[in-house]
Amino acid sequence: MENLYVMKKLEDTVKLLEGTITDMMKVKDKVTKLEASGANDKLPDMLHELSSMKVKLSEQISSLRFCLLELELPKVTDFTGKIIDALERFDIHVPDYSKFFSAFQVLFNQFKDLQALNAQAAGRFMNHIKMGYFPTDLENLSHIKQSLVFPESSVNILDPCCGCGLALQKLAEGMNVLAYGVELDEIRVEEARKRLYRIGKGSFFHSRISSEAFHLLFLNPPYMVTYNPNGFNVRDEKKFLVEALSCLMLEGVLIYIIPYYRLTPDICRILCDNFREIRVHRFIGKEFERFKQVAVIGVRKRKEDGSLQAVEINKLALHPERIPTLDSLEEGCYTVPSKEKAVDIFKGAIFDVEELAEQFRNSKSISCLFQKNELDTMERRPLLPFTIGQIGLIGGSGLLNGLIECDNPHILKGRIIKETRQDVKESENSKDKKGTVTEMTETTVNKMVFNILTMDGMKTLA
Repeated sequence: MENLYVMKKLEDTVKLLEGTITDMMKVKDKVTKLEASGANDKLPDMLHELSSMKVKLSEQISSLRFCLLELELPKVTDFTGKIIDALERFDIHVPDYSKFFSAFQVLFNQFKDLQALNAQAAGRFMNHIKMGYFPTDLENLSHIKQSLVFPESSVNILDPCCGCGLALQKLAEGMNVLAYGVELDEIRVEEARKRLYRIGKGSFFHSRISSEAFHLLFLNPPYMVTYNPNGFNVRDEKKFLVEALSCLMLEGVLIYIIPYYRLTPDICRILCDNFREIRVHRFIGKEFERFKQVAVIGVRKRKEDGSLQAVEINKLALHPERIPTLDSLEEGCYTVPSKEKAVDIFKGAIFDVEELAEQFRNSKSISCLFQKNELDTMERRPLLPFTIGQIGLIGGSGLLNGLIECDNPHILKGRIIKETRQDVKESENSKDKKGTVTEMTETTVNKMVFNILTMDGMKTLA
């Protein structure tokens, strides 16, 4: 039975926490014995180890908190927040760690029945989604669009998981935009085909698309991911971001829509390493209550170290109430680049007859196949008079057959016949040098014959 990915992550994080607490208890016991025996030479190393474990513990609790936010367990989530605050104030030099460890034991008791927790979480997720499909709310999307300034020149925009194409259609509406989408579901592909310029059928990860050919990347990836124990899994929010990044040109605009709890350290680092002018705004009203979505908008730059900014953005996920709403997003704060760029390669993972037909309609290659060569339409004259051999080749091929229009019109028919020729040669006898020897040779040759029908009757020219 497959588990939700977040449940597997939760289970692994709880085990790491339990291991860190156990190790910390052992080190604390050693510190207590050293202090009692007066052997202070090893004490600094032990205290340094305790300090490192405290930092490690804080990181693990933060990771656990992201899982709890996704699982919508507010009471436990709030409790982890209190533990994080207590950890920041905790002094590793205090003699008694009993209250400190008892707080973690209360936390671990919440996860005794992980199977039941997984079932409850799966039920909540299935109430939120339909086949893993999270269409972008158009009202919230209108706030995102007003932050964009499109140039007069044609621009390309891409949605790697476009659904029915409504979001991309909304962004392209009234603008000089060519909207490209990729969709896995066949029914939604047909819907998107009516709204978008080009549609790629099948998985985005197995599609072939030109690099750095798009001025804007709209990315609203699937959120619910299952964990397969037999295979390596990566969250779709991260996988889509990493794979689609190469499609966006430098100075191109990214619109990345994910739940706020997915602003994890690894995703924040990817964003801050590759984008500047990053803004994070949460959706308004019931959409945020339902899907917890935020829009991350930025401008692509050359890759550089963005670790410091990543830490600040990551902190927003722990306090979603501090994230500004989309209606506060500044109007016209992002300019879509005006550099014209052709999308030379756009092929979905699954062969699509409709997409192929559209490519043929937009391609000059097919018309070139049926276009008459210029030599076929012009009057052709040889540069030099034909030789007898050339006339024979042309006549034998049938190119001269037919009506010859001239002062004396006639019909010409050329054909090649085989003819046997005999050659007789006499030579002196080489043995006794008396008398002569007669040699006869037969040779088969091709003979060109023209039958000419004239007004005066049939004539033959050989």
